[in-house]
Amino acid sequence: MRNNHAMARKETDNLFWEYFRTKDSALRNEIVKQYLPYAKIIARKFSGKGVEADDLNQIASLGLIYSVERYDPRREIQFSTFATATIVGEIKHYFRDKGSFIRIPRKLYELICQAKRMPQDEVNLDAALIERAYQIESHGYVLSLEKEMYDDGNSLFCDYLGSEDESFLVIENKEFVETLLSGLTAQERSYLMQRFFEEKTQTQIAKDRGMSKMQISRYEKRLLEKVRLRYEQEEKECVIADDNKRNLGNNKPNDQNKLRILSSRD
Repeated sequence: MRNNHAMARKETDNLFWEYFRTKDSALRNEIVKQYLPYAKIIARKFSGKGVEADDLNQIASLGLIYSVERYDPRREIQFSTFATATIVGEIKHYFRDKGSFIRIPRKLYELICQAKRMPQDEVNLDAALIERAYQIESHGYVLSLEKEMYDDGNSLFCDYLGSEDESFLVIENKEFVETLLSGLTAQERSYLMQRFFEEKTQTQIAKDRGMSKMQISRYEKRLLEKVRLRYEQEEKECVIADDNKRNLGNNKPNDQNKLRILSSRD
């Protein structure tokens, strides 16, 4: 049994030496495959901290790949020791950078971890600094909209969110329609009301007006083209007006220019 274990260990060592010499990706993948269960064991130690198990396994696997690529067998350090430190570091790096909405500086993150590991009466750190670190940590995470806003449990954050008032859009549309209709004849406005507000068909309107459906269809086509051209003209005039306002604002003399004007008058 011991002989088998020693032989397996020797074969693995040979793989590391061969990969160190050749950097063959096939050898790297073979080593990673052998140690993948070991990486998953390390990942399980970080479960239950708000990150899915599949994500933890992926991060640990990535750390394992880094370990294989960076491992130097000449230093005579066991690969498991080197890999453990690399994988754990990669997972902690993920929790620090990806687990929070705002990235917390590494020194502050390590300070928080140190304070959490030690009993409160044994923490030999500046109390004000620790309090500030905890405040920064609390701002690094996004609160759920379903979180209670007060301790009474009757109010949630989502209850105080504003919503878009559709009345503003109704006002804008009303002004737009009135502007377009003001340039049409009474007969044209009547047709648009029947066709698009009362939702009558061309056949119904043709019957009411004693015209053929083809005549109504051509009439509607001309009318919509007229509305479209008027709309484009209105848009063009609005753009020109906005540009003129901007230009007036940019050309407004500043205090230095005003002094020059006054001095020239004197």
